[in-house]
Amino acid sequence: MTDVLSLLTASGLAGAAGHRAAVPALLLGVLHHLAAAIAEGGEPFFALGPGWVWLADPLVIGLLVLLLVAELLAESESPELASVAGRVPRLLSGVLVAMAAAGAYDDKASMQLLAGIVGGGVAGGVDFTRATVRELGGDALDAATGGWSSRIMAIVETVWSVVMSVVAVVFPLLVILVLLIPMAMVALSRRRRPPCPSCAKPVHPRATACPHCQTTISRGELSVAS
Repeated sequence: MTDVLSLLTASGLAGAAGHRAAVPALLLGVLHHLAAAIAEGGEPFFALGPGWVWLADPLVIGLLVLLLVAELLAESESPELASVAGRVPRLLSGVLVAMAAAGAYDDKASMQLLAGIVGGGVAGGVDFTRATVRELGGDALDAATGGWSSRIMAIVETVWSVVMSVVAVVFPLLVILVLLIPMAMVALSRRRRPPCPSCAKPVHPRATACPHCQTTISRGELSVAS
């Protein structure tokens, strides 16, 4: 059971990294200090493994805060560029926090390696889902918010990353729902979106121009796939 909880926690934190690379690592470092303070010399409810205590170093925590601020500013001002540039850091963060989470349960290198592999896959999947949500809803949100969609999405994704990180550590059994429900919703949404007549990428059923290839779409050209 411990191995299962370890992998669930690792997967949840990796999923959070798929939204914000710095958030889960930052939470692990802060949580290590918080748990030690609450325990007051007793057994803490959470502690990083010996090989991962460096995440709780004040200098590392400070650097992670700066990275989070930089990531937020980049996502707010240039979401497309930030999404592409941040893909590798999110993937690497997913591997790192998954291994660190596994190390808090089990100091075996094999278990941490397995968690790292799973974490990389989960972080990549969540990053793809996040990018798809922005692709599908960006135009509608831009119209509804007067061009503030990037800033709103940046805040929402950061809050969701924090929620996922907390759930992963406190309620690891809920990680499956937290990961799968958004992915299922995106998959259903993509299926209901008709393809652009020119580039075949999904567009809004009422779109007059494709946001991907900029082709003008005439009324009646779109047909929703069943």
